[in-house]
Amino acid sequence: MNLSKKLKECLNNNWCVFGLFALIATILYVNVINGPFLWDDIALVIENQYTHSFEYISNWFTGENFIEAQDGIYRPISTMAYAAIYQIFELNVSAYHIFLILLHTLNAFLIFVLSQKLKFSKIPSLFIALIFLTHPVQTTSVSYIAGVPDVLNASFVLAGLMLFTNKKTISMIGAAICFILALLSKESGIILLGLAALIATYNWKEYKLPERKLKVTFFITLLILTGIYFWLRIQYLNIDGLALNKSVFEYNDNILIRILTFVSVIWDYAKLTFAPIELSFDRQAVYYKSLPSIRAVFGLIVIIGGLIWSYFSFKKNKKFFLGFLWVFISLGPASGLISNNTTYRENWLYVALIGVGILIATLWEQLKTRKSKTIFVSTFIIILLLFGVKTVYRNFEWANPHAFFENEIKHNPYNPRIYNQYAQLTMKDGDLDKTIELSIKGIEALAPMDPKLTKAQYTLAKLYLLKEDANNAIVHFLMTFETDPNYLKSHEQLAKIFRLGNRPEKAAKFTEFVERIKNGGVVTLDEIKETKQLN
Repeated sequence: MNLSKKLKECLNNNWCVFGLFALIATILYVNVINGPFLWDDIALVIENQYTHSFEYISNWFTGENFIEAQDGIYRPISTMAYAAIYQIFELNVSAYHIFLILLHTLNAFLIFVLSQKLKFSKIPSLFIALIFLTHPVQTTSVSYIAGVPDVLNASFVLAGLMLFTNKKTISMIGAAICFILALLSKESGIILLGLAALIATYNWKEYKLPERKLKVTFFITLLILTGIYFWLRIQYLNIDGLALNKSVFEYNDNILIRILTFVSVIWDYAKLTFAPIELSFDRQAVYYKSLPSIRAVFGLIVIIGGLIWSYFSFKKNKKFFLGFLWVFISLGPASGLISNNTTYRENWLYVALIGVGILIATLWEQLKTRKSKTIFVSTFIIILLLFGVKTVYRNFEWANPHAFFENEIKHNPYNPRIYNQYAQLTMKDGDLDKTIELSIKGIEALAPMDPKLTKAQYTLAKLYLLKEDANNAIVHFLMTFETDPNYLKSHEQLAKIFRLGNRPEKAAKFTEFVERIKNGGVVTLDEIKETKQLN
C-alpha cells in the first residue's frame, strides 16, 4: 500500500517522473556509455570535418557538408548537435552517449505528458512511456551515436505535438517551428504533420469554432512549409532527388514492389515489437514482388483488420484508432512511397512504438475488474523486466565491437558490408589473420550481388603482402584482371613483386603493361594469361 501511494505521489510530480525515467535509462544504458564509435559514427563524427567547428555552419544549411556515407541526406540540425558536443568534449565518446541517453529520457517524459493530453490517465500514460523507454529495439537509436537524428527528430516531433494540443496561437507557432526543426534533424520529421492531423481527428468534435480555424490555419502553414522544404531539396540541396536509395534496380524503380515489400515486412516489425529476441543493426534487404506469402497475408490482415476495427470502434472509443494509425503514420517514411536503402530497420520503430504503447494502454482501460487489472500489471512488469534484461544485454554488444560484429554475422551471414566493417576493426587491432579471413568471407558474400570484385580482390592481395605471403598476393592481384584487365594498381604491384622476387621476365612484362596503360593503351586478358607462363 505504501509503495502504491508513493507511486501515485511521484506521478503527480513531473520532476519525480523525469527522475524515475532517468534512473531507469541509466540502469539500462550505463554499460554502453564508454562504447566506441561504430560504423557510420566514424564517418559522421571522427572523419567529418564539418562537425568539428561552427565555422562550417553555412555549409550545414546549404547542403555542402555531405560525406560519402551520407550522400543525399540533409540534416543540418543533427550536424549542429554533433558539432556542439565536439566543441566541448571533442572525441570523448561518453559525451555523445550521455547526450543520447538524456534525450531518450526526455522523449519518454514528453510521451508521459502528451499521453495525458490525449485523455489517458497517469497510470496508462506511464505504461506508454515505459514501453518506449525500455524496449530493446530502441538501442539501435540510443546506443548508436549515428542515431542522433532519430532521437533528436523525435524530440522535436513530440514537442511539436505537445504544443499542438494547446489552444493558443503562440503554441501553434511553436509547433510549426518544431516541425521545421524536426525536418532539419531527419527527413522523417514529416510525420509531425501526419500525427498532428491524427490528433486533430481524434479531438475534432471537442474543438470549438475558433480552435478549429486555428488548427486549419496550422495545417495550411505546415503544408506550405512542406512544399518549400521539398522544393528546396529538389532544386538546391539534393541534385540527385529525394530517394535515399540511389541504386538503379527493380525495387528502386517500382513503387508497387516497394509497397508489397512494406506489407510483407509488417511481420518483421511485429516480431521486433513483441518478441525482440534477434536484434541486429544492418539487416540485408529482401524484396517481395507478390502477395501470395504468409508474410504478405499477415501484413494485409493487420492493415485491413486494424482499419476496420478503428472504423467501428471510433464512435465508442477513439483510442484504438489513435494507437493503430500512430504506428503506421510513424512508419510512413519507410512505407516504400520513397525508395529507401533497405526494407526495414529497428530504428524506424523509434516513434512507432508510442502507438504500440497507446494500444496496450487502451487495453488496460478496457479492464473492469480488480483481478484482471492485477494480472495485467503483473504481466506488464514481467515484460518490462524482460525488455530491460534484453536492452542491457544488447548494450553489452554495442559497447564491445567484436561482440557487435559477431552478432551481425550471426544474423546476416551474407551481408558483405558487415565483413568489410569488421575487417577494418580487426585491421586497426593488428589482427592480420582475422582481417584476411573476414575479407575472404566478404568477397564470398559480395560475389552473388556484384561479380565485379576488382577492388575487393586488390585489397585482399595487399593484406597478403602485409603478411609477407607473396604467393597468395600474386593470386589475388591476378584475379583483379578477371573483371578489369587494365587495373593499373595491380599491374604496378605485380611488376614490383616480380622484380623483388628476381623474376625479370614477368617484371619486365608487367612494367610494359603499366607504361602502356598510363599512355592510354589497353592490355588484354589473353596477354596477361600469356605472361603467367613466363619466368
